Amino acid sequence: MLTEKFVHAVGQAVGNELGTARSQPLFLASVAQYLPIFRDATPIPHSMAK
Repeated sequence: MLTEKFVHAVGQAVGNELGTARSQPLFLASVAQYLPIFRDATPIPHSMAK
């Protein structure tokens, strides 16, 4: 799915930008249906939704 590819690319880019700061919480603002996709796609273990 194109949306999943996009969210995966964004998650990887955010992870690369944060570098070693990945242990810090990341707060997301998103449509609820995309949050699980982002969490699966990102290398950041502590993402939080609001």
